Amino acid sequence: MSLDSQNPFNPSDPHARFVSTSCLDLLLIEIVPMAERITQDLLVNSTTTDGTNNAVAKIEDEELQEATFYRLEMLGYRVGQGLAERFSRDRPRFTDNLDAIKFICKD
Repeated sequence: MSLDSQNPFNPSDPHARFVSTSCLDLLLIEIVPMAERITQDLLVNSTTTDGTNNAVAKIEDEELQEATFYRLEMLGYRVGQGLAERFSRDRPRFTDNLDAIKFICKD
């Protein structure tokens, strides 16, 4: 096992995939407003289906903020889980906790 890590940014590799930094920044800028819109729509729809028929009901800012934070956290969790599965797909299972910690800290 080599202690030197390979450079992951090799432009001559035909299978290499790269992401533009500006595209990633624009995506991250747009994720929070999108999560707020979705959460607000879901909360308004849930108040109208409860039988209150009060679509103009005021949703407390704290409730909206907590629901938005939860939605963003779950989105990040799913992305992280997908990345962890993808990075560990071709590797053997870890035999002890130290190997798992090394994998998390390195990758």
